[in-house]
Amino acid sequence: MWILAVLFRPARVVLLGILAGLIVLGVIYGPWVAAQARAVGTLTTAYETPLLSWVTRKLTDEPRLQNTTVAGTAVTIVEPSGEGPWYTVLLINGATEAGRFDNDLLQLATGLARVGHRVAIVDGPDPESGDLSASAEEDTMRVARALAGSPSTRDGEVSLIGLGFGGTLALVAAEDRSLATNVPLVVAVSPLTDLVELGRLVTTGFHATEEGFTQLPVPRELLDTAANVLVDALPRGPTRDLLAAEIAAALAAEAEDGPRADPFAALDDIPDGLLDADAQAMVDLLANDDPEAYDILYRALPDSARRVIERLSPAHDARRLTARVELAVASDDPLVPFAQAQALEQTAPDMRITVSDAFSSTQSQPGLGSPVDFLRIDALLVRALHEIRNG
Repeated sequence: MWILAVLFRPARVVLLGILAGLIVLGVIYGPWVAAQARAVGTLTTAYETPLLSWVTRKLTDEPRLQNTTVAGTAVTIVEPSGEGPWYTVLLINGATEAGRFDNDLLQLATGLARVGHRVAIVDGPDPESGDLSASAEEDTMRVARALAGSPSTRDGEVSLIGLGFGGTLALVAAEDRSLATNVPLVVAVSPLTDLVELGRLVTTGFHATEEGFTQLPVPRELLDTAANVLVDALPRGPTRDLLAAEIAAALAAEAEDGPRADPFAALDDIPDGLLDADAQAMVDLLANDDPEAYDILYRALPDSARRVIERLSPAHDARRLTARVELAVASDDPLVPFAQAQALEQTAPDMRITVSDAFSSTQSQPGLGSPVDFLRIDALLVRALHEIRNG
């Protein structure tokens, strides 16, 4: 009984209460503190700083880097020193000239590897190149499945981080039922989420909403992107190549002579007989400027083209997303209308949007223009790193 008497003296009761509270807080918030520490290690590697980057290099081991193939696809692997299995991340690049060898991208992967993650980087297709097809989605799926089945992957889970159109592919992969249980987290930075609605926007200048149609600005870069996406969905062949060349010429003329009310109107001048029925249906869609007529013209496209366009539109199957989704977008990205993010949010079961001008579909790394931008990026990264390990 004397032990109880000593323990329960008033001062000791207070101290024991504080100690118990600290233990409880450590249990509850310990993973979040650890996630913040990993976020600091990642950010100070991705963004070179005079002191913190040096401290991070001293406190962490140098990751290993190798270029190899996974499931027949060229990848760059950045992994921690030592033996796995590791928490694994598939990083899908967007439109950067250097592809998976982009320095900013490699710095991000190195930062994640320094704090205990194995990162596989794949090249994402560039919509502006005119070489965008469902094969990019298939490559992403094959690599993700192979990583999930690898003995180097902890718990068979692969988190997906996608930049630009790489973010679109990450969302599409997470919606696939054969892979969904292996994906705890998707981070999509400036993704296109609805290519069908993007087609309406660039051809008519209007975006469909529940209230009707909202007029939005359409920068020229978005015309290039959307036209290439839509045309690339057509079956391969000489008529598709001819149409792609005519569209490129029309947009080049629009760029040289100045903005036009309907840059695709010139497609109506293609002589009869040069295009097959599939390509002509695409011309009718692109040359249309009536937002209400768009749906009828879209349905007139060949089934194969609509399947590709809709399969590469995460908003169409967003209810299938079982992973936690972190969507990062700018409010005025010229290539990714903010309405795209809002459309996805309406149907995705578990999604959070971070809005900051630091995010851009044309950059491989968010810019740190202000302390507010940094805090938003840090908060997003902390949530993501916590979800990878504790989700």
